[in-house]
Order: sequence, then structure tokens, then C-alpha cells
Amino acid sequence: LINLYEKNLKLIWNIRHSNFVYGKSKLKTIILARIIMPFFQLIPKSIIFNSRHSFNIHKNYFIFNKKKIVIRNGFDLPRLKNKKNNKKISNMLKIGFIGRYNPQKNYKFFFQFLNELKKLNLNFNVYLVGSNISKKNLELIKLIQQYNLIKNIIFLKQKNNIDEYYQMFDVLISTSFYGESFPNVLAESMINKTICFAPNVGENSFIINDKNLIYKSNNLEDLLKKFIKIFKEKNKKKNNKLRYKLFKRAKNKLHIKIMLKNYKNLISSI
Repeated sequence: LINLYEKNLKLIWNIRHSNFVYGKSKLKTIILARIIMPFFQLIPKSIIFNSRHSFNIHKNYFIFNKKKIVIRNGFDLPRLKNKKNNKKISNMLKIGFIGRYNPQKNYKFFFQFLNELKKLNLNFNVYLVGSNISKKNLELIKLIQQYNLIKNIIFLKQKNNIDEYYQMFDVLISTSFYGESFPNVLAESMINKTICFAPNVGENSFIINDKNLIYKSNNLEDLLKKFIKIFKEKNKKKNNKLRYKLFKRAKNKLHIKIMLKNYKNLISSI
């Protein structure tokens, strides 16, 4: 509609979603992405996808627009604390989980995983951050009680400098099983030298690039096995090496300078 009035305007679409799950994804979102947007696909000069996974899912719906491109999200380097002091392997494991309260984030599966850790007598605290994540959410509290995790859960307030939270965690867990294109929490975790686990969905495998940290989606046994392999031993030297490996991956592949360069090249070409 904008282009009807501004003929010289170079319109670019940026798609940051991947697959839909009927019954869970919003119907209006599905209609917009699958019916309305493809109908107007020749209006934008280019369509940007923030992951190769999203590109592959949507390419058949935008087949007539030849100017499709993948530009992944970019991240700036945070001010890192001294990891030698900050990341001591202690008896109390600090597990982070960042995400709004939504079926996509798969909280029930996450709590089932934590319940299995309790059975193994692992000593841990879990830090939850996200929209509608508080003691006021009675549905969430009921779920926490169901898995006997009240004493293990700590609610954190959302803040502008989220890096402080990442650097506090020993590990971050992602359990989202649909709709994810490029989960920022993984790259943010890595660039703060924090270990992260994620399911084999979306762009997760590209972001982390370590099969030992990618588990089969919704597979409790696989996540548990890979988590225990790293944290049961409490090998400080080995874990610090893994943290640096993840940090180096994020710095070399997902730095904000790379993203900005790709955007500049695209804009100059249209």
C-alpha cells in the first residue's frame, strides 16, 4: 500500500519467522504469511530472511520474487567479566532460561528436564526471564509445583542489559520446538561465553555448530544425555574451553559488523 503512494520508495520485506504449527500458531499470522504476503510479493525490491532455515521454508511462497537473500542477525561484543572468577564450577549449577510464557517456548518440556536432573541429585538453581514470567502467572506456578521445582526457581526481572544475566549463568537451555527462525538467545549466550543447549530446529545447528550441544527436538533422553556428559564431570578446564569455542564462533560468524555490511551491499544493489 505504501508503494501505491510513494512510487520511488524502495520497499524491503524482512521475514523473521520459520514454520507454523496449526492449533498453536496464530491463525491471522498464518493467513498473512501464506496468503496475503505471497499475493503482494512483487512489490518489495527484496525479501530478507534472517536464517537459511526460514528462507527454505518460505521460498516456495515467494517464488516470483527473485531478489531473496539471507542476512542473519548480528551482535555486538559485550563487556565481559573475568571468566576465571565468574565461571567457577561449583556444586550449585546456574541454569538460565529466557523466553516469554508461550506454548512455542515449551516450558512443560523444560520443567520435565529439570525434574530428571533432580532425580540425579544435581544441585542447581534455575533463573527464568521473560514476559509474563513471575509469581503472578498462576498457570506457570502450577506447572512449577507439578514438577516439585519451587525451591529451584528464581524469577529475574527483564532488564536492558541482559548480558549481565547471561554471564551469571553456567548454561542456557532453549526448548522451543516450532516457529523459531534465528533464536537470539543462543547467539547472545555464546557471545557472553556461556554454554547453551538447543533443539535441532530453525538455525540452531548453524549458530552453535556443535553436535554435542544440539539435541533432538522434544527428546528428553537426548537432552539429558548430552547435558550430563558436560556438567556431571564438572571439568572446569574443559568447560572453559567450550565457552571460548562458542564465543569465537559468535564473534567470527555473527558479529554485528557482518550483518551491517550485508545490509549495505543489498541496499546499494537495488
